[in-house]
Amino acid sequence: MKKKLKGFSQYIKESNDFGSIDVENINESLENIEQIDESMADEQKKKIVKFLDKFPNNTQSWAEATDEVRDMAREAREFHTELDLDMLHDEWETNPKAPQPLDFRKLKSPSDWNTEGKAYILNMWDKMGDRAKDEFFDSFKEWFK
Repeated sequence: MKKKLKGFSQYIKESNDFGSIDVENINESLENIEQIDESMADEQKKKIVKFLDKFPNNTQSWAEATDEVRDMAREAREFHTELDLDMLHDEWETNPKAPQPLDFRKLKSPSDWNTEGKAYILNMWDKMGDRAKDEFFDSFKEWFK
C-alpha cells in the first residue's frame, strides 16, 4: 500500500533516506571556501606588507616618504567606510562609527609619515570585509607586482 504524501516536507519527515543530501560534505565545503578566502586575504596582505616595506620606518628623507603611503591610507579608509560600513562620503565626518582619517599634514617627519601611514593601512585592512579587501587590492595590484 502506498502512502499518500502531503508534499515534499511531509516526505522528508517520513523518510530517513536523504540520498543526495550530504549535509556533512556541504558543511565541509563551506569551511573549505572560508579557508580559501582567508588564505587569499593572507596572500594579499603579504603583498601589501612587502610593498609597504619599501618605505622605511626610520627614514630621514622625504624622498622615501612619498604619496603612495598617503594615497593607500586614504583609499583603505574609503573602501572600508563605503563597502563595510555602508556610509556615503557625506556621512564620514558626522557619523561617529566612521573611522577617523590619518591627517598627514600633522606628521612632521618622513619617519612619522611612513610609520603611521603603514600602520593605518594595515589597521584598515584588518577591519575590512572580503569585498572591500578585494576591491582595495585590485585598485593597487599594479603596485604590488
